[in-house]
Amino acid sequence: MLSEGTRIGRFRILRWIREGGYGQSYEGEKREGEDRGKKCFLKLLPREISEKPGFSEYFHQECQALEQLQGPGICALRDFGVMKWKHWLSYDWIEGTQFEELAANDGDEPSVLTLKTLEDWMLHRPDEIEPDDLREIMVDLHRALDRAHKYGVIHGNLKPSNILVEKKEGSVRAFIGEFGLNKLHAFNQRGAKESTGEVFSSQSM
Repeated sequence: MLSEGTRIGRFRILRWIREGGYGQSYEGEKREGEDRGKKCFLKLLPREISEKPGFSEYFHQECQALEQLQGPGICALRDFGVMKWKHWLSYDWIEGTQFEELAANDGDEPSVLTLKTLEDWMLHRPDEIEPDDLREIMVDLHRALDRAHKYGVIHGNLKPSNILVEKKEGSVRAFIGEFGLNKLHAFNQRGAKESTGEVFSSQSM
């Protein structure tokens, strides 16, 4: 786990979010350029994947293809890079929707519940998703997948925790996050048990 303030490329770590099968997730901010101070979602790939022979070239090919994938319903890849063994990706930051929770005990300050993913909404506020909201969510998801498939990109791990939902001022928007991570995680060599194994080439191009 990286500590607060650690630099990753042009970004600085603000806080650790979670660790999953595809690596570590962080909230970060850009420290250079016109977007200095802008928040981002950073993904750090597992070391056991990053250190495979031939992975770095494959990583750059895939990310160059994924950078072209933008549009409604897509949480876009904005940047990527390598520092030592660390292969990282930077995606748009989605703020989510906040609700004030009642204090558990008298005298306690009320807490704030932030819902970001469809999984969050289903666990904590399922009654807040109206039929019209669900229609808008499905439209965004269909548009995102249609665009991705036309680019030759599949998600491979689509689930409620990868669907970001933001509900503000009566409107709902949904985004699919973490495009490309499934394919990067599945990287392997042909004949990987042999030192001369041929490396799989990118297919997303």
